[in-house]
Amino acid sequence: MPRYSNDLLNSIYDKTDGSCAYCRKKLAFVIYGIPGARANWEVDHDVPISRGGSNEFKNLVAACFSCNRSKGDLTGREYMDGGGYRRLVERLARLGR
Repeated sequence: MPRYSNDLLNSIYDKTDGSCAYCRKKLAFVIYGIPGARANWEVDHDVPISRGGSNEFKNLVAACFSCNRSKGDLTGREYMDGGGYRRLVERLARLGR
């Protein structure tokens, strides 16, 4: 996982009011990058690096672990519009989460 300064992490977290950019789940700032922890989150590239995205602030968002991992190399728009997010919600509902 790339290293980000605390100032940059704060700015990314604040950009979405401490919520996942995709599902809007409330995130816990202190749980950044801790897989399996409740309210954990990661920095996501709205446009993935593999698709020409950058590490510029405007391309970085806070995303819960589930959304970030299920998004893969989709753009944020593709993930929300193309059903990736809906499939995640359906899967979590089946699991009772």
